[in-house]
Amino acid sequence: MTTAYDNYLIKIFVCVIGLICVFFLVFLDSKFHFDKNLIELKKTVNSAQRHWNVFFGQGHVYESGGLKHLEDFRKLEGIIEPNTAVFADIATSYYMASSLPVYVRNVNRHHGRYKSYEWGSLLSSNIACYIDVPNNLKHFKEFLSYEETRASAKKIAPIRYLIINVDVYNVNFKYDCLSQTRRAMLEVVDSFAKLVYEGKTLQVYRLRTAPVYSY
Repeated sequence: MTTAYDNYLIKIFVCVIGLICVFFLVFLDSKFHFDKNLIELKKTVNSAQRHWNVFFGQGHVYESGGLKHLEDFRKLEGIIEPNTAVFADIATSYYMASSLPVYVRNVNRHHGRYKSYEWGSLLSSNIACYIDVPNNLKHFKEFLSYEETRASAKKIAPIRYLIINVDVYNVNFKYDCLSQTRRAMLEVVDSFAKLVYEGKTLQVYRLRTAPVYSY
């Protein structure tokens, strides 16, 4: 017959075994946080680091991420007209939306890009990515004119700005064609927009069709 003390020891033993199993499962699920080879491989191929890792220091976070844009965003608070829309690559669009009172038109597909058929069609066709092609430039300008009319009719935020991010070290731009072909945009952007801000990493253009904004 077991005593109360024996039952207590059995419970302790079961708890210890349970904790060991839990720690083992957690370790299997989180060991990539302590994998140095994984970090070295990501650096080699310029892959974005999505999770924390003890071998991925703050210097790497700053250099390969968007923190370096904060200074530009602070200066843009007095330049960009609030409650208007901006057009930029996907990563910069998210940075803008989280830092300034603006709307963005370029988002990831699973965040509803195709809820707006017009923008989904434009971005999927890569017209904006290869805008230095004459027909693409013509189509893009026509699209901006159409978007202005649509915004007025539907009472939605009009697109007023085009943002070009010239940061070549941010790995979040690697698979975004708007970032990879930024030179094409820089070659023709003056034909339909005016430079209103040039910072360390961001160049902000206001569409020439937009009304004058005083700040």
